[in-house]
This record gives sequence, structure tokens and C-alpha cells, in this order.
Amino acid sequence: MLVATPIAEAAASFHLDEHVLEKGFPVFTAEESLRQPAPHSNHAVWIFGHMIRCRASVLKFIGREGEFERTWLPLFNRGEKLREASAYPSWQELLEAWNEVTPILHKALDEISPELLDRPSPEGVPSADKKISGLINFFAYHEAYHAGQLGYITKWLGHDGLVG
Repeated sequence: MLVATPIAEAAASFHLDEHVLEKGFPVFTAEESLRQPAPHSNHAVWIFGHMIRCRASVLKFIGREGEFERTWLPLFNRGEKLREASAYPSWQELLEAWNEVTPILHKALDEISPELLDRPSPEGVPSADKKISGLINFFAYHEAYHAGQLGYITKWLGHDGLVG
């Protein structure tokens, strides 16, 4: 099934993020993945974990909760403060989780019904059209924002950029 029109751009954006980030995934050592550009900024582990949690949230909001779960996902909730490095999964664990959640997300977006996309989004969750379709579009935008942060950190650590 083709992705429904109201979320076609979101699905394409998720794919684009995957393509762009593939270049940056292998460059981080364990130490680099936990370095912060500034004392109160997030490190790559938190940003990447948050992106994974956001993909899991999309699954939850479209009724596919349980298809992807990790006990550590709450560490990456919006507004969570940074913790000791030992509290976080390793960069390798995050890569494995990303590689697991990605096909689940795309399958779910391929199978989503127009009726579900037209349902109201939950209160307090950003959605331009106040529907599940807008919620999915917001999460795609949100992920691209964080992909940009990973691109910045990649360059800050002295590695080649993710694009270009």
C-alpha cells in the first residue's frame, strides 16, 4: 500500500533522515557519543535516543504500541535532564534499536488507514491540523530538527559533515 497522502511528506522525511544519518552513525566512539558541545546541551546519545523514542511515540499514537519497546525509552522523554553516562544505552545499542524501529515505523505508515489519520490528535501533542495526520507530520519535522543537531555534533567532533 502506498503511504496516505496527508503523511506522504512525513514518510519521505523519515526516509531522508535515515539516509543522511547513515553517514554519521559509525563515526562516534563511545566517548564522543557522550561529549556535550556546552555544559547544558545534550550529547549525541541523548539526541539519538530521543529520536528513537519519538519513532516509538508515533507507533503508540497510531495504535501500534508494543511493536517496539525498550526499558530505557523514558530516559529520552522531552525535558528529561541528562544523567550519568552509565544510565544510558551504548551507541551500539541505540544503532540496533534504530535499525529495529525503522522498518516497523515504515510498515505502520504504509498500513495506516485514512480513518485513523483523520482522528483527533491527543490533547497537548503538536498537530497543525489537530489530527493524527498532523501529529505524524510534526514528529517527522521534529526528527529532522534533531538530525540537524547530530550533524552539528558530528562536525564539532571533527568528523566530515553528514551532507555534502
